[in-house]
Amino acid sequence: MQNPVGYEMAANGSKVVMTDFFALLTNRYVGYMLVHTLLSAYLLTAFLIMGICASHFLKRNNNEVFKKSFSIAVTIALTTASCFQFLVTVMHNMLPSFSLLKERQWMRYGKQVPQCPCS
Repeated sequence: MQNPVGYEMAANGSKVVMTDFFALLTNRYVGYMLVHTLLSAYLLTAFLIMGICASHFLKRNNNEVFKKSFSIAVTIALTTASCFQFLVTVMHNMLPSFSLLKERQWMRYGKQVPQCPCS
């Protein structure tokens, strides 16, 4: 995604053709992107389940199944969110090129790079 490898453009330039599947699998960003996608799926599912349970709570359907499902979904959401924070920290420390790429993109369009108030 952010670092495409193992491809070349078609002869007429209309599409991208994969040439080396092994290069795609050994891309250094694949692990981070896979973990990011899986954590996103868990987080989305947890919030979906919490929303369904909350709608049943609003209808005064305080069934034990919904209480248990809601508590499990909250646990999964908190765990996933903390894993996301860990992943972002690791990516920021190990791969500082992301911030450099953003800075280069801003410079290319002649704009001043916005400064983050949190750093």
